[in-house]
Amino acid sequence: MIEAKLTGLNSPVSLLIDALISAGIPFALFKEPAQTRNELQLMLGRISCAPLTRANVNHSSAPCGFILAPFKLDEDALCLESSEYFCGSATELLSALTAAHGELNAAVKSVQQKQELQTKSYANAADASLPAQWAQCEALNIVVRERYHQAFATFKEGLSSGRFVKLVLSHAFYQPMTKSAGQIFASLLALKAAVNSFCYLAFFGAGHDLHLAATPEVLLKIKGRSLKTMSLAGTVQSAQALKPGFAWDDKNVREQALVTDYIREALLPFAESIKASEPFTRTAGPVSHLCTELEAHLKPEADAAQLLKALHPTPAVCGLPKAEAFDFILQEEHSERGYYAGPVGFYQEGALELFVNLRSLSIRDGMIKLQAGGGLLAQSEEAAEWQETLHKLKTLQEAL
Repeated sequence: MIEAKLTGLNSPVSLLIDALISAGIPFALFKEPAQTRNELQLMLGRISCAPLTRANVNHSSAPCGFILAPFKLDEDALCLESSEYFCGSATELLSALTAAHGELNAAVKSVQQKQELQTKSYANAADASLPAQWAQCEALNIVVRERYHQAFATFKEGLSSGRFVKLVLSHAFYQPMTKSAGQIFASLLALKAAVNSFCYLAFFGAGHDLHLAATPEVLLKIKGRSLKTMSLAGTVQSAQALKPGFAWDDKNVREQALVTDYIREALLPFAESIKASEPFTRTAGPVSHLCTELEAHLKPEADAAQLLKALHPTPAVCGLPKAEAFDFILQEEHSERGYYAGPVGFYQEGALELFVNLRSLSIRDGMIKLQAGGGLLAQSEEAAEWQETLHKLKTLQEAL
């Protein structure tokens, strides 16, 4: 069996991921909130690319699997119907995987040699193409900032006129890839932001972007007739939230209360009872949010597909009124959301866990596209809102 170094760039996590990608094997590797880096789950299997159906949301098509759905649920979702499942530390996963797939040993050896070479020459390993890639990304980011400025004015007008109570405005941010996908994810798992987040990396095969995230927001967790979800909104820097005597301002309190009220109303037709916690501060690395945890006892006839449709998108990533805000965002945001803010998660042993795909990025042809957004109310100011999105991006940028 091939031994993996435990430190530096040659971590078992990076070796596992980069070998699977090199071998062209579709997979999803993830860690649930509150689990450690030694409690990873790995799924390998067949990929389908089609809008979500009742069958795959209600996890009747396979015993376990992974789902990455777009913000617009009528567009194609990426679904992995798992034929192989592993859990444990990265070292344990790597050992089990190479034992089950002898052909992977060559890919592991190749990646290991590349990583060792990179380690030896790391101090002088500047890629000659990076200056041009940075220049390309900078040009794209200038366009992104201008489009955000234009969209903010349009969004502010809709809020000031009373047409909308809340709107969420998001944008992209581009930078070149200077580490392998495996090294990025290994770095991500080491961050404080990963502790209370659903962290995943999904490779759906050639022709698809590579996706990863560390999202703090639960969309829904269903097991039997029990449903858990959360209202997560309002943002401040964690350094501020952790100061003695800190209190949330009216704008953030109101923004989060709108989300809580919406979720409670959305669950009422499906639930026999609903319980909600008091709002509390939830830290996610460099930023903190106001959070209310909700739990419902579902009616016998309620199913996951209905609940997903009722909850997604919540006002935390869309706005109010929901249907009108959704259409307005698609028309006026000037930034294709794709899988950003869509549902992502897994089903297993009769349970379904979906999260909101925040603090996320995609990789294509050596370029990384990050996305972040923030909730706007009528009193929102552009400079402050733009800065808030940059703080949210720091979670992933620390890993890059």
